[in-house]
Amino acid sequence: MPLWLTRARLLTALAVTAIAAGAACWLLVGPPWAALGAVGGPAVVVVALVWAVGTTHAHPAELLRDHEPYRALTQLQPVLESLRYTSRRWPGVTSSADVLAHHLLIQAESLLALGRLAEAPGPAAEAVSIFRTLADRKPHRFTAALSRGLDRQARVLAAAGREADAVEVAREAARLYRNLDAAAPGKHLPALAGSLTDQAQWLSDMRQDDEARQAVDEAVTICQDRLPRADQPSCAAQALLLQGRLRVGQARHREAAAPLARGWQLAASREQTDLLPPAAASLRAAYQADEAAVRSAWRIETGGDPPQWLTGFPQPPS
Repeated sequence: MPLWLTRARLLTALAVTAIAAGAACWLLVGPPWAALGAVGGPAVVVVALVWAVGTTHAHPAELLRDHEPYRALTQLQPVLESLRYTSRRWPGVTSSADVLAHHLLIQAESLLALGRLAEAPGPAAEAVSIFRTLADRKPHRFTAALSRGLDRQARVLAAAGREADAVEVAREAARLYRNLDAAAPGKHLPALAGSLTDQAQWLSDMRQDDEARQAVDEAVTICQDRLPRADQPSCAAQALLLQGRLRVGQARHREAAAPLARGWQLAASREQTDLLPPAAASLRAAYQADEAAVRSAWRIETGGDPPQWLTGFPQPPS
């Protein structure tokens, strides 16, 4: 939506459209049709504007991806104002509310990127509230959108330091993904695995290791047993490494060797280098406790012996 489209200009455009459409219907098909034209004309304008925002105006999301959150936030302000107005004025136009919710999530993530942690959860909560209303009205159409919105809200809450709230939101998202998977097997499994992995990470950060293990074990089972090995979701390496680290924490070094070795190789192959330093200490602990198990797991994954940094020489890559 262009920046010049303020509420006043939108109202003017709708009024002019109503008069013009009503007059056209009066002249072309007779007076009884004037009222229909006056109502239908503005409705067409609203649908066209929503389509323009949803399909042609991707600038805020693109700016955020390009690490320009301030410009994204500035770009969002007139868009959100217009979308809020159309959603209130025509509450039955679900596409307008859907687009508004998506833009609110972008606003929340932009605020996070700017370090405005206290402000970010507000727009995310508003977005999820909109998705929840839409899902209540049309569950087949909007339940998946609600699940994704909950996932993004959970990440915003966690980044704002509210891990306990993030876990509760992620649990609701996981429950919805399970329901969606029952209706369309396989389609939502990557998203479910990602939600469970995030949940497990936050629980681990809060020292709730028993619950973290339950969540990460389910995520790893999905990745290893229910999805093709060649088509692993982006969370797979994180889930495997976290599972291995939690098993090392229980002194289950033999059981930790396989997920640690596989997770390490997967993270390295995907250049997810941020996952490697936290796992290095667990790999070393597993190697010192059960060298044979780690060597065997490493050979299975790589076809070779463990690297020197693991067997006691140089430091691992950072």
